[in-house]
Amino acid sequence: MRVVAITAVRNEADIIEALVRHTATLCDAHLILDNGSTDATARILAALGEEGLPLEVVSDASIGFRHRDWMTRLMHRAASEMGADWVIPLDADEFLTPEDPAAFRTHLASSDTPLTVPWRSYVPMPSDDPAELNPVVRIVHRLVAEGHPWAKVAVPAAFARSGTLIAGSHNLSGYSDMTWPTLPGTVLSHFPVRSPEQYAAKIALAELQWTARGRRGSGRGFHVVEPFQRLVAGWSEFRDRWSEDAMRYSLPPDVVHEPALVVRAGTFDAYRLSGEAKRVGV
Repeated sequence: MRVVAITAVRNEADIIEALVRHTATLCDAHLILDNGSTDATARILAALGEEGLPLEVVSDASIGFRHRDWMTRLMHRAASEMGADWVIPLDADEFLTPEDPAAFRTHLASSDTPLTVPWRSYVPMPSDDPAELNPVVRIVHRLVAEGHPWAKVAVPAAFARSGTLIAGSHNLSGYSDMTWPTLPGTVLSHFPVRSPEQYAAKIALAELQWTARGRRGSGRGFHVVEPFQRLVAGWSEFRDRWSEDAMRYSLPPDVVHEPALVVRAGTFDAYRLSGEAKRVGV
């Protein structure tokens, strides 16, 4: 059975190596679209490919938020040209975390319908070690419970060859009202907010991409509106609220939730940043 991960990225230099190395322990190949990164992302990906990791990178520097189109294109390619039996859509901040890697593949092999993989969100805290470059190692606190049951969809080849992913890869178009079974024993460890600077760039980029579309459609998520207003108002207020925002990231505005944190148990299986990647720009 061949499992291929797909990811679309732009300016994710702080986390992209950790994602690629970690994903390579669980998937047979990783197809990544780089949307015109201007930081070290492209150089890091090139170095990882030269190192021999099962990685293929394509480029698309077009403006505007076309995440659904990019991810659907990658899914079709993975299923039709790369021999994928399963396609796993991942954002740069989402790490597959199975309790048992062997069981992870067994569960995939035994299903012929899409499966959902829920988020497990991690939150940066002032106590995090600033000397640790890898945010997946540095950020150790996670939510006890998610405020909203966000999940990604893992797609078998029969659906992946011609299906269309919805924005965010939370489901397949045409099946938005359908709840697929959950992939047993596996979550997506989610690190969307990693530093004030990274968070500010994330919010600003999302706003710019939405503007490039003529401010139409669903390119501007609800989780961008208030943080962008604070960013425009001034850096101090934005910086003071970034950790609080992380605890409520992607929480729908009409949902009442009081987040609580716990330190993760056990060792998260993500590799530390290598000297090679540090030499190319991290």
